[in-house]
Amino acid sequence: IFDDFFLYLVSPVRALQTGTLAGNPFESSGATTLGVPAFFQSFIAAHFALDYVPAFDNTLCLILTLLLIADLGRRMELNIVVRLLSMASAFSFNPQIVNTSSVYSTSAFALAFLMILQIGAGLETAKSRQAALFAAGAVGGVLVCLKSTLAVYAASATIGFLAAMLLCD
Repeated sequence: IFDDFFLYLVSPVRALQTGTLAGNPFESSGATTLGVPAFFQSFIAAHFALDYVPAFDNTLCLILTLLLIADLGRRMELNIVVRLLSMASAFSFNPQIVNTSSVYSTSAFALAFLMILQIGAGLETAKSRQAALFAAGAVGGVLVCLKSTLAVYAASATIGFLAAMLLCD
């Protein structure tokens, strides 16, 4: 947590002050370009003290994760006990161990990604499935931008979706 004020919290503050997510225009490596986490954290930083910047992930995305788990369980017609245990498992993540890194936002966007793919698999027309794939691509892009290590996850889920669609046709 020591490096939050020197490294991570600088990004949303700079984004608010400059009005852009772009970094240093004279630096060519891209190391100072602000990313998706800074974009989301800027909404909190614009209205609250910097102490509340982690609230985007720790509060808003936790609530979104719980709602998505509940809805996914309902769609899958799972027992209420299984749904409640699934929601309780979301609390097993301890966001205080890591810095302002995306923990619950990763979970929320991953669940949204899977829900879009699940809904898309049940659509009748090819045009509707293409729209679902486009929406999944947008959410998957956000997911990859939150943490680049999730690119493998997003790619494998998309390939699985495409394979399922080919088998259904």
